[in-house]
Amino acid sequence: MFCNKENVNLLTALLVKYGVTDAVVCPGSRNAPIVHNLNECDRIVCRPVTDERSAGFYALGMAQATHRPVVVCVTSGSALLNVMSAVAEACYQHVPLIVVSADRPAQWIDQLDGQTLPQPDALGRFVRRAVQLPEPHNDEERWYCRRLVNEALFLATCRQPAPVHINVPITEPLFTFDVEALPKVERWTMMTEERRQPYACEAFTARIAKAERPLIVIGQMPAGVFDGRKLERLMERYVVFAEPLSNTSGTNVHFDEAVKRISGMAADEARSYSPDYIVYLGDTIVSKATRRWLRSIGAPSCLVTPNALEPHDPLMTLTDIVECPYGDICSLLDALTVTPAKDESGFYERWKLLLDECAERAAEYEPAFSQMAVVRYFEEQLDDLDMDIFVHYANSSAIRLACIYANHYVWCNRGVNGIALAFIFYIINYLSRFTNALIVCIGAVVVLLMVASRRIKKRSIVMERLFIHNLRSRDIAAQVNGEKRPLYAGHLLDRDIHISEIEVPEDSTWCGKSLKELHLRERFGIDMSSIRRGSQRLNIPNGDTVIFPGDKLQIIGNDDQNHKFAQALISEVAPEDVDIEKREMKLRQLIISGGSEFLGKTLIESGIRDKYNCMVVGLEEGRENLTRVLPTRVFKKGDIIWLVGEEADLQKIQEKS
Repeated sequence: MFCNKENVNLLTALLVKYGVTDAVVCPGSRNAPIVHNLNECDRIVCRPVTDERSAGFYALGMAQATHRPVVVCVTSGSALLNVMSAVAEACYQHVPLIVVSADRPAQWIDQLDGQTLPQPDALGRFVRRAVQLPEPHNDEERWYCRRLVNEALFLATCRQPAPVHINVPITEPLFTFDVEALPKVERWTMMTEERRQPYACEAFTARIAKAERPLIVIGQMPAGVFDGRKLERLMERYVVFAEPLSNTSGTNVHFDEAVKRISGMAADEARSYSPDYIVYLGDTIVSKATRRWLRSIGAPSCLVTPNALEPHDPLMTLTDIVECPYGDICSLLDALTVTPAKDESGFYERWKLLLDECAERAAEYEPAFSQMAVVRYFEEQLDDLDMDIFVHYANSSAIRLACIYANHYVWCNRGVNGIALAFIFYIINYLSRFTNALIVCIGAVVVLLMVASRRIKKRSIVMERLFIHNLRSRDIAAQVNGEKRPLYAGHLLDRDIHISEIEVPEDSTWCGKSLKELHLRERFGIDMSSIRRGSQRLNIPNGDTVIFPGDKLQIIGNDDQNHKFAQALISEVAPEDVDIEKREMKLRQLIISGGSEFLGKTLIESGIRDKYNCMVVGLEEGRENLTRVLPTRVFKKGDIIWLVGEEADLQKIQEKS
């Protein structure tokens, strides 16, 4: 019979699962349930040692001799501190020493109660992992307790062995032994035995081949981990839940919507979508509903991680671990596409049909004007841009919406889910070819150039206007063709009259003109109710009111009138000046030589302004400040004048001087 302490029973069961055969135990009342359980296990030999310091070195020597993990069990209080010397030795000699300490309930620590001191971190840096087991009261707490024990025992022998510490708070009574059997538990198994190129893990592929309904879940991953083509081949054989935060395949898997549909199905039908083995790669998946559903299935799971020393159990069912660097993940998954696909239960085809339906619904769904609509329109515009882009979303709802509509890798704040300002930025495609360090340097230069260069500023403005123009024109066209309802708000009574708000483009030909000059009522039949200009609102503007760039015009009219007005406002823009950069104004010094065309002429006679389209800003006469040039001033040999003009015009003047 075993003790009635559930955390102790879980610990004992997993010690057996991990093949522990030896334990050195020290006498005490608080650790009596642990010692009793160890002694009850047929596979574990207990050796009592009164002194904890001696017990620690006894266990250390056994572990060194057997090359297997050995338990040293102590009671609460300073007893734990007495094994510190042996633990330090085990740390530096890489010995899998498992320190199990009983403890008083947390509420009595540092309250002047007997044998109480803070034990969880008492062994400090000399142990690879220190865990404190809860006294579980529900399934989630049982999973948590089980996970902590698995973490400690797994890490004791992972890669190079190391000591670990398991602290077990135990409440009174301590001497009830009425449990007939230990709980059934699963240990974590390290599948990876060796590394070779191309990366392979035979135990991993064999385990998946054994599964009838395997599911691969890919959470958030660093950019560029996946080859899109290889991922697509994988998705031809397996059901894959791949976050837009994880891959760059251009394929959006709408698994969140699929899970919601399954949740509404009858029990028998819903079970047909349940996997019997789950492979989990990467970090967080955004969907809470999907996480809950995967946990509810209870299927054993395998974690593929680049660092087995930091294991996670996101689905609460972890049984297997594969250590695989991010750079080798594609090679690992490639092995799954070599063997012929089997789908005897119809699991894959059933999921494929469901995911295809969800994708079609997402494509056809027309959201009302909302955050969802904005994200959808934005992503549609990105698809039309002929350039490589990097898009950064902030946290929460913005990322969730991006996961619906994005067909690219989504940069975001989704590690600790910290709140940050939402921002979007574009990086020209050539930046991605360089190393990270160089990207940082180039990024800094780009920022400086964006501030200083008119060319880049102009390019940014053009991109922004193109986006806005395409967004508006697409929306208006859809409304005109009857494909969707207009987004104008504010129905007036029961008539077909609406209030619309339309922003004036910066390059609109309407800018600088009064409402009287534009004849808006005569042309379109609309009325101007107000104009929003920054933080000001001009209600019931009169005919003398002048239109400025960025003004938000609120108009009243029916659908047809408002559409025509919007189309005219967007289309009536000044033609783009393709030579704008060539006409940039520059400042240049000019010295009047003996053969200059301007020698002996006044400023008016020289034709510098009228003939060459340049302006004389001053005359340098050896003083700190420039002297203003009077119209009647005659140019002399050696005069130093300063001119402002376009490059071509300045060059002509230079040739004449």
